[in-house]
Amino acid sequence: MARSERVSAHDVLGPLRYADFRRIWLFGTVGHLGTFLQLTAGPWMMLTMTGSPFMVSLTTSALFLPRLVLTLPAGALSDRSDRRRLLVAGYVVSAISASVLAGATATGRLTPTVLLALTLSLGAGSAITKPAQLTYVPDLVPPALRAQAITLNSASHQAARILGPSIGGAFVAFGRADLAFLINTLSFLFVLLAVRGAPDVEAQDLGDFGGQDASRSTRMLDGIRYLRHDDVVRRLVVTTAGFTLFAVGMQALLPNIVADTLGLGPQAFGVLYGFFGVGALIGAASRGRASVATGGRLIAVSMILYGTATVILVLVRHPAIAAAMLTITGLTWVWAVTTLNTAVQVRSPAWVRGRIIAVFVLAVAMKPVGSALVGVVAETLGLVPGVAASGLGVVAVGVRALRIRIADGPAQADDARSRSANPV
Repeated sequence: MARSERVSAHDVLGPLRYADFRRIWLFGTVGHLGTFLQLTAGPWMMLTMTGSPFMVSLTTSALFLPRLVLTLPAGALSDRSDRRRLLVAGYVVSAISASVLAGATATGRLTPTVLLALTLSLGAGSAITKPAQLTYVPDLVPPALRAQAITLNSASHQAARILGPSIGGAFVAFGRADLAFLINTLSFLFVLLAVRGAPDVEAQDLGDFGGQDASRSTRMLDGIRYLRHDDVVRRLVVTTAGFTLFAVGMQALLPNIVADTLGLGPQAFGVLYGFFGVGALIGAASRGRASVATGGRLIAVSMILYGTATVILVLVRHPAIAAAMLTITGLTWVWAVTTLNTAVQVRSPAWVRGRIIAVFVLAVAMKPVGSALVGVVAETLGLVPGVAASGLGVVAVGVRALRIRIADGPAQADDARSRSANPV
């Protein structure tokens, strides 16, 4: 655990002074880079094999679909057991899946079915690691630096959006998608090295709403049950679900937008996806310490801007305007998601935080549902109506989010006190 010393809550780079956090953060950036190689190469390969907007969107769905099933049990495990071991298990599954995908592509055995199956397997590895990773990394620094650690962790994720898609697009353009999948394998191995050398962070005694005799399944659902008694956290989670449900439409069908609307190839797709990453990095760098007091208004404004930029993106025919809209969507995506994530974490009692974050991740896991829906609409009514409808959906969620008021004084209570204070 991080060394004990006085820290400033406004020290944005403060977490980097702690070796354990710094190592995980740096190697995590490599892991994110591999993920975005996958997110670029996979959907574009599906586009070249099938030409179907639905199949392209299904490829994105497959990467996130396992979260709908595995997130809640993974969140409960992150509260009950050693989070580092969960990370190792998830990254091993991801590394094996990515290596098989690279081999199938290199040997010419890649088919739409194989691509979907291995993408599902990659998604399973990610579903195992996500709740543990979101709660483990902030525990490597003092509580006063938790929000900064969350933001820096998000920054590394967004920085990878710039370089990863461009490299992935170049590999696909030169007929070497297998290299994109191979680098994704190596990225997971790098993260495994960092995690294996990191300290154990034992989960705290859970407690539950039903007493010590509650079943494991009941304890697993404590995150959902807790939301019944915290209106603010519940609204944040519901808003997250609505946002990701509609916002993913543009991201899922970006290969089709680039190929069909702009008439460009995979290299241009990688570069344009990189502009989304540029906006995301700016968003992470400018976000600083997520403000609890102003978070609700920022969430709403970010969503409204994201939805508007999405509609403009699918209507324009000029690459420069498309790049500008993608930069705006990347910026506002990070502002919204980072603020939601931080607000939920700092308001969640420590004893149930892993399971609340699991519910938050489950809300973000609306991506496969949103991807499938926009794919069906685009296949039926056309690409422009499908993506435009998703953008307008984001605007509607943003307007509703204007009602959110995040009070000061997050509920970051200690175990015993928070358990006794929570209503049954």
